[in-house]
Amino acid sequence: MNKPRTNYDAWVSFVWAAAIVAMIAAIAIHAQREAERKGIAPRQSSIWINLSK
Repeated sequence: MNKPRTNYDAWVSFVWAAAIVAMIAAIAIHAQREAERKGIAPRQSSIWINLSK
């Protein structure tokens, strides 16, 4: 990777990072909701509840 990074490369990297973070957050929220529904886990910190709205 010796070629200079272009704006396009930076955007692709940014979009990939954002997509991965969003996917992990969605999985975590979904798992937490499933656990709450089944009564396995207590309500988590209000941060997760606020983010999931």
